[in-house]
Amino acid sequence: MADLIAQIGNYDNSVNAIGYSYLYYVDSLYKSGSLKVLSVDGIPPTAENLRGGAYPYTVYYYAVYAEGNETAARFADWLVSDEGQACVAQAGYVPLR
Repeated sequence: MADLIAQIGNYDNSVNAIGYSYLYYVDSLYKSGSLKVLSVDGIPPTAENLRGGAYPYTVYYYAVYAEGNETAARFADWLVSDEGQACVAQAGYVPLR
């Protein structure tokens, strides 16, 4: 993903050029002064706006596992627990709450 973001930041063929990536990658993994994160209809992509759905371009992740896979079920349950959500936030992603 860092290579993709570098290419987005380096692309200078047009003043109106636009690229996209996850906010996490732009804010946490590949900080660059050449990238500008855009607001949409005046709404910036902050954690609050992403979590609440105010920012219109978001991605949801789902845990899909085979029925009867207790290890996967326990992990999915942990992921949405307070501890799991704290881990999500610590990793730089936007937690559910």
